[in-house]
Parts: sequence; structure tokens; C-alpha cells
Amino acid sequence: METTIEICPFTGRLAGYLDLPNGDKVCKHCGSWEPEQFLKYVDETIKNDDIDFRIELNDTRDKVYVNKEGINNAKEGAIKHYLVHLKKYCQDTGISVEDMDKKLHVAFTISKDKSYVFLQIFEQKLKNNML
Repeated sequence: METTIEICPFTGRLAGYLDLPNGDKVCKHCGSWEPEQFLKYVDETIKNDDIDFRIELNDTRDKVYVNKEGINNAKEGAIKHYLVHLKKYCQDTGISVEDMDKKLHVAFTISKDKSYVFLQIFEQKLKNNML
């Protein structure tokens, strides 16, 4: 189901957002998670100690992958966010791109710490034959 009509800032094509069965909204053209939902997840990543709330920047630094409990692929829910969607959201809402960069930096730092903890738990389970 389409929720809004707009131009995809990643591809420049007419897009809009689709509602996925789990309630996530993604760009009809590029699959990027809708900015407001993505930002709520970023806030949860920062606030929540649970290691399941993690985000990771890709190598080309234009896309963020999200790790969401119960979501294994893009058919089940949002798994990525192209930062150009966030830049356009900032422009449309008057939010400072610099402030948004600071917020994302905090979330990435926390996520790296959580990933380190996750790897330690995983290695311990492997060592103890618990997997």
C-alpha cells in the first residue's frame, strides 16, 4: 500500500513508500527505510542496551544496514537506509545535517560496542559448544 508520493532522492525516479507486513515503510524504488522510522530505530539503538539494536555503515558510506530482531531479509521488514533519503528529510524538515551527523555518529559508536559484545558472546558459546 502506498503512503506518500515523492521522488526517490537515491534514484531520482517517482517512488513513494510501501507499507510492509511488519509495519515498516520502505521506498518503492530503492527499498530505503522511511526516514522517520529509521530515526526512531537510531534513537532506540542509542537508548537500548539490548545488542539486537545495531546499525552499521556500509563501505561506501552511503547506506546504513540495520539489525532488527526477527527480520532476516527485505521481504520481512526494512534492513537498510540510504543516507540521501535522510539528507532530503533534513532539508524538508529544517533539521541541521550537522546535528543529524552527530546523532548518527553516536549510534554508530554504540553499535560497534554492541557488536564487540555480541562477538564475545558468540565466541564464548562456540568455545563451550553451545551452538
